[in-house]
Amino acid sequence: MKKLFNLIILLSFFSQGQSYYGYKSRSNPQETKTTDTKLTCDDLVKLVESKGRYLDVSFGGYNENAIEKIRWYEYKGFLYCLVFFKTNINKGYIYGGWNYNFDKYYKLKSEFNKSESKGEFF
Repeated sequence: MKKLFNLIILLSFFSQGQSYYGYKSRSNPQETKTTDTKLTCDDLVKLVESKGRYLDVSFGGYNENAIEKIRWYEYKGFLYCLVFFKTNINKGYIYGGWNYNFDKYYKLKSEFNKSESKGEFF
């Protein structure tokens, strides 16, 4: 119970109102300011993978039923996780949008690596 409480506190510390379900961008800077477009999650995955700073990878392990691996990225001051599930190891799902701070990132990654159920962690 204490581990669960610590995990909830840790995750609430990282979220701090940051949620990223899409990333607004301008397809053409010459267009007027009212023509914002939203990227899909797949587009955001490609953007973070290609332009983000790769930090590390964590693995779910042999006994884990849900998560194969997690790739950690920093992009424009935000922390993102690309989660690959064992049901489809070729498709990454993006989580994050938390303000990046190395100490917070390292603590979150360490807690994930220590957790017994990696699927429940996310």
